Amino acid sequence: MITFHTDQPITGEKDSPDLLNRRGFAERVAESLILQKDSPGLIISLEGKWGYGKTSTLNLINHYFQKWKNTDQPIVFTFNPWMIGNVEKIVQEFLVQFAAVVGSKDRSQKLIDAAKQLLAYSNVFDVMKFIPGAEPWASITKDVFNKVGKASKSIGELKELNYEQKRNSVIKALAKLEKPIVIFIDD
Repeated sequence: MITFHTDQPITGEKDSPDLLNRRGFAERVAESLILQKDSPGLIISLEGKWGYGKTSTLNLINHYFQKWKNTDQPIVFTFNPWMIGNVEKIVQEFLVQFAAVVGSKDRSQKLIDAAKQLLAYSNVFDVMKFIPGAEPWASITKDVFNKVGKASKSIGELKELNYEQKRNSVIKALAKLEKPIVIFIDD
């Protein structure tokens, strides 16, 4: 029988084995991603040409996390920006999808609260139509008044648009989780 090799990334499962022996590397990376409590975040970039196994390595790292006891497992979120059809909504889509992962991890109140804060933060970007690299105020004034209401509305409603406050609320809610969070962005 002829065996065909597709260009699909491996998962590390029995039916998708690691024939190039990347498992040890993936496990060392996975262990280094779990930081001590109150440590600043860490960003690791896995570089390589198309087809060299970056996604397979990420899958092996994630597979390693899944073997841990449920209480020790980090919250793992994989985001693929290529799947977002509208570049202007990439931040909002990231936050919404991240909220879905956080909220579905288990049904603890802390996770639910963190998911709600992420969704509230994502709504700020919907209202603001934030475009990375651009000064947003000139382009959003009309949308702000349409979303928030007439200028005579209370200043309290305008506070809902304060993305810095929302961001800080998200940070506090995520810190309360006392669980590592690993985010894979696979381009």
